[in-house]
Amino acid sequence: MAYFYYPTGKKPFWVPRAELITVFPEMKYSAGLRSGTTVRLKYYDDAHPQGTERFPAGVTVGWAIYQKDIWNAPTFYSLKSLNLDKKNHNVLFRDKGNELLIFGFEDWYLSFGDKDFNDVLFSVKANPFKAVDNEDIPDLDDPDEDNVTKKETVSGTLLFEDLYPYEEIMI
Repeated sequence: MAYFYYPTGKKPFWVPRAELITVFPEMKYSAGLRSGTTVRLKYYDDAHPQGTERFPAGVTVGWAIYQKDIWNAPTFYSLKSLNLDKKNHNVLFRDKGNELLIFGFEDWYLSFGDKDFNDVLFSVKANPFKAVDNEDIPDLDDPDEDNVTKKETVSGTLLFEDLYPYEEIMI
């Protein structure tokens, strides 16, 4: 997972993989990544060659995911204009109560992928939260009841292995 930034209002035409700033080289539990792991992003310019955690006003942060060791594998960006198929490969919600932006990425072309947008999930916290233009982002807290097409209540029986919670069969 990586990020990039650009002047607000001037979306980049292209962001080569070599210019992405990697946050997590591997987005998996076996690589040591745990729920709640946090990092602070850095902004680099001539005045801050080592980077600073303070992003100036007028800078927008974008996101990307890619397979790190496969250079011909697709890179998917939070800006659909940068994706080769020109489609959205992420969803974005605002958690107003916790002052978070919640991102979910789909890691394959939509014509082949499962379209669940949960292949990479992460949240972004900004301080102050109002510094992020987030008014047009749908709230996670308040579902839009007008968009619910069907509500259904079901009942049934849950079945499980009779040796649960053991993983191996004992003889």
